Amino acid sequence: MKKRLVETMGLVMLVGAVSIPMAHAADVLCEEKAEDVREQLEYAREHDNQHRVEGLQRALASIEKDCTNETVFEDAVEDVRESQSDVQEQQAELEEALRDGDEGDIQESRADLEEATRELEADTEALKTLQHRLAE
Repeated sequence: MKKRLVETMGLVMLVGAVSIPMAHAADVLCEEKAEDVREQLEYAREHDNQHRVEGLQRALASIEKDCTNETVFEDAVEDVRESQSDVQEQQAELEEALRDGDEGDIQESRADLEEATRELEADTEALKTLQHRLAE
């Protein structure tokens, strides 16, 4: 698990040094994001979920007004950073539980660390995917 964490952290550090072409034709990432929201909006309308429809309409308006490939990428980088922080916190809690010797706390801390690590891996994979999409 530590090896994966170190590899993931290395990728995030690399992100800061990598120059990604952000001026991609028509902000393709935003178009994909907007299309996803449009599909959810259609589903909400079909199921007469007015509260969800209103929220999705606001989200779509925001995407259409403010979204750029760069903001989508920056959001993904921030997700990875937050996940890294969560993993570090869970690692500290596990170390404390190990020092205290409470088997219940140890098991709970291990499970929490594993979940945080899975989230970090998912966020890192999403970031890699965005990097590849932007490099196309």
